[in-house]
Amino acid sequence: WAELSTLTCRERIPELRPTNTRVDGTEPMLRLDDLITLVDEWNLTHTHQVGLVIELKHTHFLRTHGHDLVELMLGTLERFEWDDKPDLLTIESFECGPLDRLREAGVKATLIFLLESTGAPADEVAVRGSTPRTYEWYRSNEGLDALAARVHGISLAKRDLLRVNGRGHATGTLDIVDRAHARGLSVFTWTLRPENRFLTPGFRRGRTAAAWGDWQAEWRLILSTGLDGVFLDHPDLLSYIATRAHQPG
Repeated sequence: WAELSTLTCRERIPELRPTNTRVDGTEPMLRLDDLITLVDEWNLTHTHQVGLVIELKHTHFLRTHGHDLVELMLGTLERFEWDDKPDLLTIESFECGPLDRLREAGVKATLIFLLESTGAPADEVAVRGSTPRTYEWYRSNEGLDALAARVHGISLAKRDLLRVNGRGHATGTLDIVDRAHARGLSVFTWTLRPENRFLTPGFRRGRTAAAWGDWQAEWRLILSTGLDGVFLDHPDLLSYIATRAHQPG
């Protein structure tokens, strides 16, 4: 950490968001300890309580190299008494193994399985070799049945909520939210962004990847699935859509 703490944060996609680069190098990295402290300070002085979403990334890979993220995180959560806050703490992972370990350890949190559009969880590949259960399988009824006994919900790439034609244009929505809800699973999606590069082709406007397309239409279509929450870079834009939805006319 002494070495990592010398680094500072920078805009990840400067070619799309050049104005953000003016604050490059001005903010340090945060440890989980630091983030929990900030949240605790807020919650002590505000009625509206803020929660945490922690994503465990590359857990199997790092564990094989001697870094057990589950144990490290458990130690931090216990030290800050955040291992018993199911209404405030959400933990997510693209692998079910770490979520199973957290459940077995008795951590009281909302456990969310992240699903890529293609491929398979790294821990599945490690155990099953050439025949892992894929993310596509987990989106099937059989896969959702299996997940219902292991996690509280799923988080999907937004493309897996949309029905698209041969040109990649959205023609409607898929039924996975309804199928997951029928099994008691919450559903989230990632990541909503307004730039053309990240929008489904039919919602892009203008000629540059950085230009903002018809993000409002795409997001409204995604929200129409009835999902429980979204991950996005501009929370104020989602608030804007919600406000407009309740305005007369």
